[in-house]
Amino acid sequence: MKKITVVLAAVACILLASCGAKKDANGWYDDFEAAKKEAKSSNKNILLFVNSDMDVPGTDAGVKFLLENADFTKAVKDKVVCVHFDFTDLAAAMAEIPEGATNKEQKAAEKRKAKLNTQFRIADCYMVQQTPAVVLATKEGYFITDVQFDFIGTTADGYVSALSLEDAAVSEVNAMVSATKKGSSAERVKAIDKFYESQSEGHRLLLSDLCRKILSLDKKNETGLVSKYIVALSHADAYTYLVTGDVEKVLSIYEKNAADKRISPDDAQTLYYIAANVLANTRVGSADKIIDLLEKAIAASPESEYAPTLMQILDSVKQMKASEEGAVPDYSAESSAAEEPAEDTDAGSGE
Repeated sequence: MKKITVVLAAVACILLASCGAKKDANGWYDDFEAAKKEAKSSNKNILLFVNSDMDVPGTDAGVKFLLENADFTKAVKDKVVCVHFDFTDLAAAMAEIPEGATNKEQKAAEKRKAKLNTQFRIADCYMVQQTPAVVLATKEGYFITDVQFDFIGTTADGYVSALSLEDAAVSEVNAMVSATKKGSSAERVKAIDKFYESQSEGHRLLLSDLCRKILSLDKKNETGLVSKYIVALSHADAYTYLVTGDVEKVLSIYEKNAADKRISPDDAQTLYYIAANVLANTRVGSADKIIDLLEKAIAASPESEYAPTLMQILDSVKQMKASEEGAVPDYSAESSAAEEPAEDTDAGSGE
């Protein structure tokens, strides 16, 4: 029995060590999904801190303070789970692996590149455009607010105070999220729609799970919101594949959802048009496919206010195909000059 107890204790130590390995000595995670799990289990919000080799001049001292001692993370450990994305080696890490690198060096470089790609996509969804940046998110990962740190001080008090200034925003967003989990199906759908509308266009890409919930909560479309959230989910799902360069998957998402029987004619037209636009701008498909998508867009809602514009674009594509058989036409300049269909996507913008 004593030997078994010793073995179990040893295994427990290994498991605890492996669980804690995703957080550094000063309390920062670099794995966002691990941080979300911790946030959910402890019912805390998430604080995402991003810095890079393009940090605003004069912020070095504040960045160094936050990263090199545990005063701040200890002071806020009851409120948030802290995550740090370090992009200071972004240019070097994303460069070609030098010739002559050992197998071990190649694997290390590929692992670092994969981590940076994942972190970069997450930071993009939180619309991090300038570093250093601090973002607050709910335990589910929904955006709450950007936090204004000046990165001048070298004590925890100032940063803790700056975080406390966002308490009202934290309470408001968490209350809206809580409402999406209570009441009847109709009440939950209404709460999700309210929260969705409160978020900016870019941050809505983080709400794909809530968009999916609406489709399951309102199977008969009694709220009239199903079409809206098929479109929203299309953008969120397409963005996931667009950033990895999987254009075929992006097209399949838009085409499949445009053909969904629950979607409105105008929304179907929008999705077909977006698919055609993605195909033309990425130059990966044939002119015939673009023509097919534009024809489907027009057929979906032939009497819409955008149908005449789409007809003009379609005619231009056909003319260009006839004069330069087999080439993928570039109609993006012409189409951007004309008024576009109902709702364009932010999926390719990195919002």
